[in-house]
Amino acid sequence: MRVIPAIDLLGGRCVRLFKGDYAMEKVYDDDPASRARFWEEGGADLIHVVDLDGARDGFRKNMNSIISIRRAVSCRIEVGGGVRSLEDARARLDEGIDMVVIGTGAQRNKLLVESLANLYPGRIILGADAKKDRLAVEGWQSVSADNVYSFAASFNTLPLAGVIYTDVDTDGTLSGPNIPAQRTMGESISCPLIASGGISSLNDLRALATAGIPHLAGVIVGTALYEGRFSLPEAIQAVRDAC
Repeated sequence: MRVIPAIDLLGGRCVRLFKGDYAMEKVYDDDPASRARFWEEGGADLIHVVDLDGARDGFRKNMNSIISIRRAVSCRIEVGGGVRSLEDARARLDEGIDMVVIGTGAQRNKLLVESLANLYPGRIILGADAKKDRLAVEGWQSVSADNVYSFAASFNTLPLAGVIYTDVDTDGTLSGPNIPAQRTMGESISCPLIASGGISSLNDLRALATAGIPHLAGVIVGTALYEGRFSLPEAIQAVRDAC
């Protein structure tokens, strides 16, 4: 299970939100590129970047910050937020981004995901974010009627790089991961699963790694790293030891 540090961008700064609430923003760094270098030096081989402005407003923003991150590190980068069209995804990939995450765009237009996955096999990640098992979209500002597990499973025939499942009710809360929900998602999909939401301690990482969740390939960690609950090298070692 890979440990993936997060960089969430809002107004060009690294922030964390509490349960996806934009009114509960906490700024951790004014220099995203420097933060990316810090994560890479700590052992990251993949960094998760979210354009929160883009996710909320529906079009790509924070372009300068994303380009600066790409230029600052040599490790892989996955970027989501505001990808609503083929052109949006292509622009990210043309900037040197390794993988693009699409969530709201997938809920609105499943054919878009099919087209992207077939054009860029292994480079498109489905973002499946949920509040109480219902799909959360538009930067988590809206909740659809779609069941998140059925939604993710509907893409099982595509050559996706993976599915990121974020339990919104635990995201940024340091309350521990929702392991039963992650297990249900792992049982629903046929591609790699990246878990997100709630990690607060090394024990949380160990619990997730040893829970027997099908297809679990990685975990995104944000607030716990920024708050100094543990370091990235400690997290990577804890997962290695647990596995």
